[in-house]
Amino acid sequence: MKEKEKIDFVSILQDEELVNRVKNSLASDSEMVNLLDEFSDQKESLLYAIEFIKLCRADSKEINQNDYDRILATTHNHSIAKQRSFARRLLIVNRLWKAAAIFIVLAATSVMVFQYAKQDSLTKIAQNKVSKTEEAFIILSDGTSHKLGTNDTFIEYSDNGSEVVVKGEKKQEKKLENRGKADELVINQIVVPYGRRHSIRLSDGTQVQLNSGSKLVFPAGFTGNNREVYLEGEGYFEVEKNPAKPFIVKTKFIDIRVLGTVFNVSAYESDQTVSAVLVEGAVKVSQKNKVFNNEIYSVQPGQGCFYSVKNLNATVRKVDLADYILWKDGLFQFHNQPLKDVVERVKKYYNVSVVIDKDKLANTLVTGKLVLTDECEEAMDYLAKTMEAKYEKIDKSIFIIKE
Repeated sequence: MKEKEKIDFVSILQDEELVNRVKNSLASDSEMVNLLDEFSDQKESLLYAIEFIKLCRADSKEINQNDYDRILATTHNHSIAKQRSFARRLLIVNRLWKAAAIFIVLAATSVMVFQYAKQDSLTKIAQNKVSKTEEAFIILSDGTSHKLGTNDTFIEYSDNGSEVVVKGEKKQEKKLENRGKADELVINQIVVPYGRRHSIRLSDGTQVQLNSGSKLVFPAGFTGNNREVYLEGEGYFEVEKNPAKPFIVKTKFIDIRVLGTVFNVSAYESDQTVSAVLVEGAVKVSQKNKVFNNEIYSVQPGQGCFYSVKNLNATVRKVDLADYILWKDGLFQFHNQPLKDVVERVKKYYNVSVVIDKDKLANTLVTGKLVLTDECEEAMDYLAKTMEAKYEKIDKSIFIIKE
């Protein structure tokens, strides 16, 4: 593509070089990852095009290569009006019916693309970048931000969300007015820095514990038929039961729908796997990467649904719950895991770089629990002593573990 900032569904199909790269990526995981990384800012449009090309290739018994190439050539050489005319002619050919129908909707009029590109207010706000600080803070509907202090801070809302009560140490309380315009939904954000955790009780009584480096976007008071929030990072949800109003956690790649249950969601931007692990109750997990036929997965207690950003699919399997939820108690638990895997979690939690000096040490199996203190050095001290190793601090955020 000549100008990546202008990439969209139609422009992808007009670029023969990029179309060929997409086709090649369907048979190569590494090619797919490279392609998605290269166009990370326009990943959504690229996923639409990938899905369209996959559908055309999947119907090989109905569409031969010449027909497929003719569709792409038409997109490249003709105006929208001519595309519609060509698509109408395709309709009379039974074996091209499915491709022509998709072509009319997506390539000619782009109506389907716009529908899928349309975003709700929570998602739009979540995409706004927020400068993170060393302390957690809440952003109210009027745009003002208020620091929340230590990990012990707890946030409560009044029933209608018009007042926020911030409870700190020694039962200290700070009340904040949270009123928006009469015709607008009052939406707030909580931003948690790395190396910290914070708790909030939403206006419906649902309690959420947010992990290091997380952001939760939510309405101060829930209206309508659903209770929806948007999560970046990791959160442990104890949802207040309300059969009349399902609770939905939105993330970039999956949505989790429940009525009243306890579960953990991990959806960091940098992760290659997004997960929803169920403690009690039942949840439905739906994918968001496909234009058509997105899968919906049912998850039972003791199971997790794991979505692969690389492969664009999900699986459900049994898990050891403690490995996924003990972070809320300030602990990481490990069972015969390589030191390098333990270090990955430490790196994510504290947002630091940790290098293991030798492969033998990196692959040493570790079993135990790691206490998550406010200071990374304390966690590194504990980890080094457990491994009978030592570490060197290069600067504020770079550590080297040595034998």
